[in-house]
Amino acid sequence: MNLASARFFVFRLLPLYFCTLFFQKLFSFLKHFSCCYLPAVL
Repeated sequence: MNLASARFFVFRLLPLYFCTLFFQKLFSFLKHFSCCYLPAVL
């Protein structure tokens, strides 16, 4: 694998990775929120 394709690969994959990480954090937060805070509010 040459440098250009490796760089393209990294720039393609990193945003996808961070998006996945962010959405996992968001999803776990929402799950925690709905489990803990919604019953207290309702």
